[in-house]
Amino acid sequence: MNLEELVGDPLFQLNFILWQAQPLPVGMPFSIRALLNEAGYSVHSIALNLSLRPHLRADVEKKGVAAQHSASPDVILKKRLAELYVLAEAKTSSFSTSSSSASQARTFLLLQGDNLVEALGLAVGTQATGIVTYLMKSDQCAQMRNTLESLTKELKDGGFTCNEHCCLGLKAEPGIVKVVVETSDAKLLGLSESGEVKVYEADPETDPRPLYFIPFDPDVEQSSEEAAYAREALEQRVQSELIAAIGKVTPPTNIQLVADELLEKATWGMYRLWKSGDTRRHLRTRINEFVSKTLTDKVLVSDGRRCIQIASAEEKDEIIGILMRTKPESWRGAGAQLSFDELAENAEKPKGHA
Repeated sequence: MNLEELVGDPLFQLNFILWQAQPLPVGMPFSIRALLNEAGYSVHSIALNLSLRPHLRADVEKKGVAAQHSASPDVILKKRLAELYVLAEAKTSSFSTSSSSASQARTFLLLQGDNLVEALGLAVGTQATGIVTYLMKSDQCAQMRNTLESLTKELKDGGFTCNEHCCLGLKAEPGIVKVVVETSDAKLLGLSESGEVKVYEADPETDPRPLYFIPFDPDVEQSSEEAAYAREALEQRVQSELIAAIGKVTPPTNIQLVADELLEKATWGMYRLWKSGDTRRHLRTRINEFVSKTLTDKVLVSDGRRCIQIASAEEKDEIIGILMRTKPESWRGAGAQLSFDELAENAEKPKGHA
């Protein structure tokens, strides 16, 4: 995919928000200006489910407002030394007030004040402020702003108080990505610049996808081709981390396999901020399935814990060789363990169903 295609891809947009919200190491094959980090923001959480308070939920239902009882922003950012939270959502395109995405947007707008404090689990009495921010291709932002204005008016006319909102646009040129931000939105977020701000630059042939913090997210809607690429990228990272862990030990020994630790390393520290319980469970299951199937006679399961048994240096080399020869696509092969999609589907079925 070229940059023009990538800036409209939700997984790129998700990782773009993560890149923007923290200082990045020197030596990357591309240059990123972390505009949000410059303004004092860091990543608070990823896919955290936020619920409306019961009395607000009842009021919403009573007035016939089409809002969800709860919603999960792609990323929540927090401003340093302030209780200011940005509920950031990446979208392929804008949407109308009658779309299903609008009900999610209403929930984001309603999650303000004490509702936001309770949803985030903050101390009672905390004065928290929320800003709803959508990220999408810049040519979609005008319609998105119109939709957010209409939704805000609708809610305020119904007697509700709303978060403020804004939209950040992504514009691609050969080897360059710019954030397009209105002056009022820059002021709202506390950004130092507005207009078209260059935040990414690299050789036009450079593919940024190998350096995603989150190379695969089963909750993100992608084309089948992109989803397959993303799954394999995460699988390769996990595989590499497992090989590295085995390579460090001195036999005879047992290595306790902790899927959460492998995923934390594979996502460069972002997994601990990933709050979607279903997604985390699916990813953990995926890894445990892979190890058990690939190293059938080397894995000991006791009290729900998996250990890889390594009796000798020769066996250590054998295990590493097996892992190195296992291709990520074979994780989804016939007779192998389930795919992410299949795991997600089966997780929804009651036990005992095929």
